[in-house]
Amino acid sequence: MGYFGSTLLAAGTTMPSDAAMGFASMGWTKHIGPLYETDPAVRTAAMATSSAIIATLHNDKQLQVKGIQAYNASVMEMVKGLQRTNWYKRDGLLTAARIMATFELLFISKEKDTPEPLAWRGHNQGQQAIFLARGPAAFATGPAHQLYADARINMVMLSMGQRKRSPFASPAWDKIPWKKHPKAVKDELIDLMQDIPEILEYIEEFKASPDPYRRQELETLIMGRCNEVRADLDAWAADRGDSLQRFDCFAHAGPIEPPKNDVEFAFHHMTTIYWFTLGMTSCIKSFFTSQQGVERIPERPLGFYATYTGGSVGTPASTTSSYDYDDVNSPASASTASTAPVQPGVSETEHYLWESAMYATRGVYAVRFFFTHDAGVAHSAAGLMSLAVLLRFYLHPATFCITGQEVEILESMYNIPILGIPIGQLLRRILGGHLPPLVANLGGPRVSHGLGWF
Repeated sequence: MGYFGSTLLAAGTTMPSDAAMGFASMGWTKHIGPLYETDPAVRTAAMATSSAIIATLHNDKQLQVKGIQAYNASVMEMVKGLQRTNWYKRDGLLTAARIMATFELLFISKEKDTPEPLAWRGHNQGQQAIFLARGPAAFATGPAHQLYADARINMVMLSMGQRKRSPFASPAWDKIPWKKHPKAVKDELIDLMQDIPEILEYIEEFKASPDPYRRQELETLIMGRCNEVRADLDAWAADRGDSLQRFDCFAHAGPIEPPKNDVEFAFHHMTTIYWFTLGMTSCIKSFFTSQQGVERIPERPLGFYATYTGGSVGTPASTTSSYDYDDVNSPASASTASTAPVQPGVSETEHYLWESAMYATRGVYAVRFFFTHDAGVAHSAAGLMSLAVLLRFYLHPATFCITGQEVEILESMYNIPILGIPIGQLLRRILGGHLPPLVANLGGPRVSHGLGWF
């Protein structure tokens, strides 16, 4: 179990530190050891994953077969557990499902280049069903609390994919599990992220509705919710101060130093999630301020967006409403807004497109740290999902680059192996079997790519 923990976690640690648990969802791994002794599903899932890790690192075909056998045994134990009367009350099933989700995400045949059924979603749907069956009061204490707290990020991502509001976005689920525990920094961030699936559900209704009056209502609702989320994210970021610049490429004149310990790896993951959440809200806002993609963005000289400060929005070139939110006063632009000269002719739409590209660029320059030697299997698995989100941004033809190196950096990571499997092959599986060429657009957008990120 010690070897399993040291390969699963960052910087060779066998147990997540309290500080790291405040920034990333790795605290659940503390309970693998005790449950390994008492729960057969956890035991076989841990054996499967550790065997697969060792087999991959040492190219041991026989051990690889044993790992697959252990995984199949874990599936059978899960089936047995689900047949029991009190199946949903077992912490072991939640832990085993979390381990198996990692196994499914990373361990595929090197020879296969075609998509296989991705059971990662199924395991997370299973966890969601157990959480809902037990209710929020069941996760106020003990291992159950940590299992729920650390699964929330996957539950949010699951709801985003389904374009449905999260069943956990309610006062009961936000408060009852924390009656005896103060919320950590990452818990507060996930609270804000839980609003994104609701916005996506409204967007799906907007796209399907033939009623112009309902579409107008939805547009106002969506923009209002985006502005609320943005304001809450800005307040959260203000509490973090300059620490959010640790992995920010725009805050460093030279190369960014890689994470040095499990705390920094955890903070790196949290920062990446923060950036792509902000980028999503900016993309959505660009679509609606452009009158659903009608507005055309003027062609800009090469390098314009690398020097644009974001110092002005809502100029005469924009004919849309400001929706009562002033991005000039946000923490992200506060360092430049007070001294930046007014740049006429930049509409709200173009400004929001620039914002989304800036957040994506930050993610591109930081995402490689998920795949360093010291990152650990769990951190690399989290990075794989973050990278898939970034790729969806750069797959859209209206996307543009700030530095001009984003696409080159992303494509350079395709051949980096995670436990022997190239990242490009794993991404192709996540993206449904396709890994089309990315767009290296340096001249800026001509039209809002709107909801293309999603």
